[in-house]
Amino acid sequence: MNKHVFPKSVSILLICLSPLFCFSQSHLQKGNKLFTSLAYSDAISEYEKAVKQNPSDAEAVVQLAHCYRLVNNSMEAEKWYAKAVTFNEAKPECMLYYTQALMSNGNYKEAEKWIQKYKESKGSNEEADKIILSLKNLNSLYLDSANYAIEKLSINSNHSDFGPVVYDNGLVFASARNRIEMVQRTHQWTGRPFYSIYYAKGADRIFKEPKIFTHSIMTKYNDGPVCFNKTGDELFVTRNNIENGKVKESENGIVKLKIFEYKKSGNKWVGGVPFPYNSDQYNCAYPCLSPDANKIYFSSDMPGGYGLLDLYVCERKGDSWGQPVNLGPTINTSGSDGFPFLDNEGGIYFASNGRGGLGGYDIFFSPKSGSGTVEVINLGFPVNSSYDDFGWFQNESATSGYFASNREDKNDNDDIYSFRKISVLLNVLVYDSKTNSPLPNAKVNVVEAGILKRTVSTSDKGTFNMFLNPGKEYKFIASNEKYTTDSAEILMNTVSTEAVKSLTIALNRSPVKINVNGKVFLNSDSSGVPLADVVLVNLTTGEEQKATSIENGAYHFDQVAVNCRFKLVAKKNNCVSSEREISTIDLTDDKNFTEDLAMNCVNDVVKLENIYYDFDKYYIRKDALPVLDKMVVFLKSNPGMNIELRSHTDCRGTQNYNMVLSQKRARSAVDYLIRNGIPSKHLTAKGYGETMLLNQCACEGKIKSSCSDEENQVNRRTEFKILNFDTATGKDKGLQVVK
Repeated sequence: MNKHVFPKSVSILLICLSPLFCFSQSHLQKGNKLFTSLAYSDAISEYEKAVKQNPSDAEAVVQLAHCYRLVNNSMEAEKWYAKAVTFNEAKPECMLYYTQALMSNGNYKEAEKWIQKYKESKGSNEEADKIILSLKNLNSLYLDSANYAIEKLSINSNHSDFGPVVYDNGLVFASARNRIEMVQRTHQWTGRPFYSIYYAKGADRIFKEPKIFTHSIMTKYNDGPVCFNKTGDELFVTRNNIENGKVKESENGIVKLKIFEYKKSGNKWVGGVPFPYNSDQYNCAYPCLSPDANKIYFSSDMPGGYGLLDLYVCERKGDSWGQPVNLGPTINTSGSDGFPFLDNEGGIYFASNGRGGLGGYDIFFSPKSGSGTVEVINLGFPVNSSYDDFGWFQNESATSGYFASNREDKNDNDDIYSFRKISVLLNVLVYDSKTNSPLPNAKVNVVEAGILKRTVSTSDKGTFNMFLNPGKEYKFIASNEKYTTDSAEILMNTVSTEAVKSLTIALNRSPVKINVNGKVFLNSDSSGVPLADVVLVNLTTGEEQKATSIENGAYHFDQVAVNCRFKLVAKKNNCVSSEREISTIDLTDDKNFTEDLAMNCVNDVVKLENIYYDFDKYYIRKDALPVLDKMVVFLKSNPGMNIELRSHTDCRGTQNYNMVLSQKRARSAVDYLIRNGIPSKHLTAKGYGETMLLNQCACEGKIKSSCSDEENQVNRRTEFKILNFDTATGKDKGLQVVK
């Protein structure tokens, strides 16, 4: 595709350049002047002379590479960008252009190397990421090479022919073939003739000699391509910015592209009404009407887009068009996106050079989705090639049509090709059967006629697309982490090839695996306790699971129920652990609980955390109540346990006073336990005064401390000591957990 159909502003064209010399040779100066005026074909000659005189002239080399890129000569562009990227003065974008030239020429390995270098120089770069991904997935674009039968039409000329549309028992297209006129005009950009609109009567692949479509809509400059409404009495054409016979330029001196509308009156086309969103400052081009003609899609580089050219849509409102709406970043890229075509189902075909692919412009398809998601599918080989492929048009049954490509002329001239669709496009959705949510990164094995053909992963929308051949039987086996595997089959001899087909596979969530394990150890020395009884009580259902600790004290429970609350406790003769609570409510992922159980035995002393007393007081503080409440539960769970509840004071006050105070404190704690249902016969209150200080906060003797209140409060504590287990209750070898 000749690049003059995608004009860009001078500021974009000069993106790689920087001033390299204080003065320029005459050929470089002439080349720059021609370049600025967009006469790239003439500029090439001047730059080549400048490089011949001075091969190390970085500016001339870079400019020459740009010119060959802009006239779409990828072979020469590759040659000169290979030299340009060796200069320090060349900006990183030259590496991007070099990559694109390499891809257009099929040199994918070298392209992968240079796009990686470009990304390293730019850091995070979406365009580079898309190209890198496309290069990694090149093989996938050749997998369905039998999906289309491609044939070059005989009506092509020695110049560019593109933009085919079916109209009035024939084909209408744009062509740069020589017009029969006294003066043959050429385009400064490419040095080639301007485009005119031609018509060839015929169908399928057989057409008569093309003729000018109609002189009534012709200008002296570029005309075409065109689109028609379904009834054939409305026409939209892309042409240079000419109004009332006069060429109009932008502020940068560039003649932009505009869209004009014609109506058929009898056998004549009349009107030439400018599209309301045309501008002298930006391009509007390549219109396409929706099948019902209520929407018009087109390309534009108007402000606010995502790339060089974006796709837009306007809705018809009576005799006017609503405001343009950008199709968004899922469709549009940082490159050029154009040549839209709408199928009968609302899907859109378009050409883009911002997605990587096989190189140059590739043709993509985005099917209409009832879910609102947008998928963009590369049509792959043989529709796409390493060169420019664009301008898709298909019949109403989607079984055949036309497009343009410069593959045979290797980026020199565009030709029109016919295609016959042999396969059907299948959209596959893998989703959660319970939530109906799509499952990204699900693995799908595609089995064709009993043979595994490929393995693909679903997109972040849970989908993937592929072409199916008629007469084949396919099976799709889907799996995903944490889901059970399921499959679906489709027999192509029972499927119509006239539409895009859909297939859904619902996966059931695998049961959540919950395990509880840990170690039973002695609180006194942290050694493991073997042969301890460990009980996991389901507080929701009342069921119990039991385990026995092994030599090192380890225990394990598997297949623990989901959406339940549990109590966990361990016991051995003359020993018992504190309880732990576990909840599996609302767990959706596998989980392993690790719960180590500290075991206390007869004569062990256990400190009750947060049982403190105010200075010189023995009443229970409010902050102590939760701890004592837990003590109540613990003692009720082990009714045969006899304990001594011990209270300690700090050193302030006399020893006798502190002994009496600590006894009162122990008694107040025991009284609380008795009031809450613990039999008094299992409880002994014992005050130890200041006889068991935990720090150096002594008040009598040779050493007297100056401890703070916080330090003294450490000694004002309550503990319990396990005295024994009452064997008469029969509970010494078993466990009771209060639910």
